Amino acid sequence: MMSRRFKLGTFFGIALFIHWSFFLMPALVAYSEWSNGGRLIDVLLTLGFVVLLFACVILHEYGHVLAARAFGVGTRDITMLPIGGVARLERMPEEPWQELVVAVAGPAVNVVIATTLGIGIIAVYGFDLSGNGESNMFAHRLFAVNIALIVFNMIPAFPMDGGRVFRSVASMFTNHRRATWLAMRLGQVIAIALFALGLTNLSSMPFLPFIAAFIFWVGMMEYRQVDIASQVKDLRVRDAMLRQFCVASIDSTVAEFAQRAADELQRAFPVVDNGVYRGLLPMEPLAIAMQTAAGQQRTVGEIMRWESITVDENDLLEEVLVGMPRDATQVPVLDSQNKVVGLLDTDSCLRRVALRSGASNQPAAPVSIDYYSPPGDER
Repeated sequence: MMSRRFKLGTFFGIALFIHWSFFLMPALVAYSEWSNGGRLIDVLLTLGFVVLLFACVILHEYGHVLAARAFGVGTRDITMLPIGGVARLERMPEEPWQELVVAVAGPAVNVVIATTLGIGIIAVYGFDLSGNGESNMFAHRLFAVNIALIVFNMIPAFPMDGGRVFRSVASMFTNHRRATWLAMRLGQVIAIALFALGLTNLSSMPFLPFIAAFIFWVGMMEYRQVDIASQVKDLRVRDAMLRQFCVASIDSTVAEFAQRAADELQRAFPVVDNGVYRGLLPMEPLAIAMQTAAGQQRTVGEIMRWESITVDENDLLEEVLVGMPRDATQVPVLDSQNKVVGLLDTDSCLRRVALRSGASNQPAAPVSIDYYSPPGDER
């Protein structure tokens, strides 16, 4: 989902990206305005409003991540999608009340924006907040959109903000895993209702079925992540690593090592120099080098990756799995002397945990936490 995105900048130390699919929304809005007989100036004004709308959503997301930072929780990045914003937290706050604060921080930003706009509108136009007679004024429309964002986001459909509020409160009375399951089920019921509502009102709510499907799927994926985390709680990397593995010597030729690697099931090989870890040799560059005579005579050190992800054997398995990139499926495990003592195969590890917990035996989704803020109806 997070592939093919463009970086807009870094704010408060957090990178902000825009997904390529985001541009579908302004394109659709512009086409709708133009096809309904709108002038060029009308199209440009409508697009300007869409920009302001998503600025409000971006501020909403930064409300979440800055609140999380106050509790020591970092954020990987924020990505804007056509249906809203996604902020990927490194982990969830440990205490239920902290998650409650993080969950309400986003809508609280919209409360501040709506309040500021409301005071401004009253000062200029009096107490008519509906925009009657001034329906094209950005302030009135932006005020209405921020109210819609507050109301919509507080629907208790996990993983939306209201659903996270529900889970945080439920966690005060039961364990985190059970609370997440309850929040997920409630969110799925609401998602089905929203999907049906969107289908029956497709012309006026074209994005609602997609939002409902997103809520249903992400809620289910996050429960699986919580379920897996509960299974590996307090386990160390050494408890789950593979102890039988193949390493490559940095001075070996490609041809020499390829003969050994041919019978191995590994997709990547730790490279050592006198027993000390130096880098990683994935199967792909090894296979490419074997295609030519010159490549076969190169050394492993010439084709390996000098920079690679490693973990310590004493690291907590839960923290490692949460922070592991999706493409890092086999990771060298090192001891205090930088020697390879094992290989952490994240795919097989997650499958074993899923089987033990009674979940599906398919690979788990990447572990990241998504906060979702759908754009409101701009009309």
